[in-house]
Amino acid sequence: MEFPAASSSRGLVPWLGLLMAGPVSVPILRASNTTVTENEDAVVMTCYTDEIFINWLFNATTLQLKERMKLSKDNTTLTIDPVRREDAGNYQCKVSNPINSTERPASVPTLIASNTTVTENEDAVVMTCYTDEISIKWLFNATSLRLRRRMKLSQDDKTLTIDPVRREDAGNYQCKVSNPVSYSERPVSVPKLLASNTTVTENEDAMVMTCYTDESSTNWLFNAKSLWLKERMKLSEDHRTLTIDPVRREDAGNYQCKVSNPVSSAERPVSVPTLLASNTTVTENEDAVVMTCYTDESSTNWLFNAKSLWLKERMKLSEDHRTLTIDPVRREDAGNYQCKVSNPVSSTESVPVELDVKY
Repeated sequence: MEFPAASSSRGLVPWLGLLMAGPVSVPILRASNTTVTENEDAVVMTCYTDEIFINWLFNATTLQLKERMKLSKDNTTLTIDPVRREDAGNYQCKVSNPINSTERPASVPTLIASNTTVTENEDAVVMTCYTDEISIKWLFNATSLRLRRRMKLSQDDKTLTIDPVRREDAGNYQCKVSNPVSYSERPVSVPKLLASNTTVTENEDAMVMTCYTDESSTNWLFNAKSLWLKERMKLSEDHRTLTIDPVRREDAGNYQCKVSNPVSSAERPVSVPTLLASNTTVTENEDAVVMTCYTDESSTNWLFNAKSLWLKERMKLSEDHRTLTIDPVRREDAGNYQCKVSNPVSSTESVPVELDVKY
């Protein structure tokens, strides 16, 4: 580019050429195939952009070209021929102009299933990942999903069909989406579980448990394992309410609801409670004792000598179950008391308080 020369006799400053560049546009990366066979297939990736500088990334770091890799003269096309297992991973093209380079966060996808409770060898399930991003991968129990013969992906990878389902298919499914710059992650919020009653009579009472959450997927656990629904158990359509009617002794135990979004599931350790007693040395048939469990958790149970406390007529629990009153105390009340608290994920117990009864 030539600039007009200034005349020294007229005292003019020479012209200065200035190159102007605007904000960079986000590129689109497309591959000829994303599932290939080692030493047989080739893959061609093309970066669609109007920008003038293009760099290639592999697993978020600069791509080191191997002998089997070739770039086009303008760097917009990467060819790998043949592919090998060490080539598996995430590829991106990063574009820039003389001023800016592109970065754009991926949006969080929504994953919806045709059904989440199915019968083995009879039913099929269809899961659809709703997203505007161009790259989609499927996860099973937080690791890459290995497709079986009964599993099919749509051409755009947004729909996964399992037909028929089998027991080994049970678990947590996620779709992970990315654009040429980033992938999507969003933490899940911890749910709150409330029960209509926690002390019930066998074959007489019903129990309703509700999981309060804004997340899209809810699963129920019983004693830290997936809950197997019995004939007496019903789930609401959104799986947030569990009804047991009537309750039986085999239903006794710890219930939890585990929630997840398309990226993650909720886990939060429970905090250790503090147990204090009004007195730990008391006289039989004369004194009373009040024990209080200090905790922020929503569920409180009481233990006596490391087993569930059976309430006697002389024992009363406060409405929130955090205070236990024994009035009057008797010699059979002597022993170690604990309060056990839990949230929807885990539980913990207080340090034992020993009650000594004089007689």
